[in-house]
Amino acid sequence: MTKLCFVCTRKLGSKNKSGLCVDCYHGAPKHPVDKSKGTPTIRSIQDIVARHYGLSMTDIMAPRTDAPVVRARHVAMYIAKRMTTKSLPQIGSIFNRDHTCIMHAVKRIEAARLEDEDLDFAIADLSRRITAQHQHALNEALTGWIA
Repeated sequence: MTKLCFVCTRKLGSKNKSGLCVDCYHGAPKHPVDKSKGTPTIRSIQDIVARHYGLSMTDIMAPRTDAPVVRARHVAMYIAKRMTTKSLPQIGSIFNRDHTCIMHAVKRIEAARLEDEDLDFAIADLSRRITAQHQHALNEALTGWIA
């Protein structure tokens, strides 16, 4: 069975024990887990979504209004709301946006998922990758704690 990277799903060598390819390992956020709640951090969600759409974190955070950047930002906001316990104002603060922007993004993505199978598949795939990275980070933390 071929081992794949948790984040980008590239093939891994047989001796790879981290579950991450070299690029993802070196580019991984320092703290992919919110230690207070045991959920993925919004920064790690932003990072994975940005890479999926071929954007930088700067693009996701910038006030740009071109459609591909807005779609990626809205997807990141939607996933952050669904996968974390943060409130709308807390998520908005991290995205440098008002909480109503987060509400708008969540509603737009919920509606778009019903009509766009590709978007629905992308969000499911991103959620799986974020969960896998989160699980990997928890396992690493436990390994370090036990050792």
